[in-house]
Amino acid sequence: MREGLMGSRVVRAGALYAASFFAVTVLWGVFVRDESWAELFVRAAVCGAALGAVMALWEVRRRRVDDPDDQSPRAVGRRVRRASSRGPVPEDPDERHAAHEMALDHLRELDRQRYWAPVLFVAMAALWAGVALTGPSWVWVLVPVLLAAAVGHPWLRGRMRDRAELLAPEEPLRD
Repeated sequence: MREGLMGSRVVRAGALYAASFFAVTVLWGVFVRDESWAELFVRAAVCGAALGAVMALWEVRRRRVDDPDDQSPRAVGRRVRRASSRGPVPEDPDERHAAHEMALDHLRELDRQRYWAPVLFVAMAALWAGVALTGPSWVWVLVPVLLAAAVGHPWLRGRMRDRAELLAPEEPLRD
């Protein structure tokens, strides 16, 4: 049985994207750019509807459920990419090994960045704080985002390390 149109997750997601875009555009235009309400409402509604439609279609494509029995290369690749960072551990030993290798590749990349990336994020936050003190105050929005990235980078390294250990083969692979 089909759901009603507004009961669809995709339609609700598209409406959420459209409403969010509409609200941000109107508030930004009125309070920051001092534009007229009438012109702003029309432009925000048209652009928001277009964005909502595009994002709803993107959600449909992104949220396709993979059939566990589907062995096409595309489906296997999606399952391996998903398993390398989240979700249940694949039962198929080849998929598990591929997900383990992908998680190790990601971990190696994060390990190479372990010293300079958090420092760079903190330095950028300090620079943007300096800009915010001497210029427009909206730049303060960037400071907590960059500080969250500085804290999140080591957290992500630990999470990827745990995931790689979880995906490690229980017995050595024989070639």
